[in-house]
Amino acid sequence: MAQEEPHTNSVFDFLYSDKRRIKSWIAQIFPDGVLASHSRTSQTGGSKGNEISGEIDASAGVSALVADAKVKGSAKAASKTDEIQSSSHSKSFDTSWSLELDLLDKLDELGMIHRDIASASIGSLILASGVPKLIDVRFIQEMWDSASELMHMDRKITNKNKTQVALEKKAMKDIGSVFKKLPPTPQLYMLDGDDNNIWACFDEKYMIVNPASLALMHGTIVKGKWHILGVLDAYPDSHENDSLAIEIEEQYPQNDFLVTFSEVAQMVRQLMGRPSVSYGITPLLIFRKIK
Repeated sequence: MAQEEPHTNSVFDFLYSDKRRIKSWIAQIFPDGVLASHSRTSQTGGSKGNEISGEIDASAGVSALVADAKVKGSAKAASKTDEIQSSSHSKSFDTSWSLELDLLDKLDELGMIHRDIASASIGSLILASGVPKLIDVRFIQEMWDSASELMHMDRKITNKNKTQVALEKKAMKDIGSVFKKLPPTPQLYMLDGDDNNIWACFDEKYMIVNPASLALMHGTIVKGKWHILGVLDAYPDSHENDSLAIEIEEQYPQNDFLVTFSEVAQMVRQLMGRPSVSYGITPLLIFRKIK
C-alpha cells in the first residue's frame, strides 16, 4: 500500500533531543501518557453468489436440496447461496519521533513557551534562535596534549624567549590536567536575535548527530539558523536577580571545605563554564526547519 500523504508542510531536523525529559513532560501534559505505538486496521468485505440446481420432488423444500444431493422428482428448482469474503490489513507505526512535535505543539497551544529571554523568570521554558557555536569538550580533551605541542612546534626558541616558552607550556599542561577531569559534555554558545548571549551544556547520549562530526564539518560555528527549546536556569552575573541569588548563598552556614569548594567551582566555571554575560539554558530540543 502506498505511503499516505504527509499532513504537515514543515519538516524539522533535530540535532539534540532529551528523550527522557520529553517523555516525562508528555506524561504530565497528556492524560493518556506517552504514546508508545500506533496501529491502524482496515477491513474490506464482499459476497460471491453460488447457484446450485437439481431435480427435486415438488413437495421438497430448499433445505432438502442443501442437505442431500440425491433428490428425486419432476420439478426443477435452484438455490443461490452467498459466500461472504473479507480481508483485513493492519499497519503499525513507530511514534517515538512524533513525541517532539506533539510536545512542541501542545506547549505552544498552552502558551508555555517564552520567546523573550530577557523578561522570563528562572524555570521558564524558552525558545531561542540563532547560529550556535558548539564546543565538543571530549574532542578537545583527547586532542589537548597533541594540540599543545603543535602550538609551539613552529615557534622559534631563542635564549631570550626560552623561559617564556617553558612557562607557557607548563601553563597549557596545568590547564589541560584540570580540563581533562571535567565531564565531557558538549557546550553550546548562541547569540539570539536580540543580542542576548546564551550558554548551554547537554548530555552527549541525546545528541542526534555526533558532535565530533560537526566539529570536522564546521569547526565550532554550526552554520544555519537553529532553535533551542529549554528551561532558563541562570541569568547573567550582572542581572539583579542573579545578585540576589549570591546574597542568598551567603546566608548559608559555611565551613572551610565549603568555602574552598565554592571558590574552586567558581574558578572552573569562569574558566570553562557559563560566561558571566550569558543566560544559562538546560536544553530539551535543538532543531532547525528544513526549507
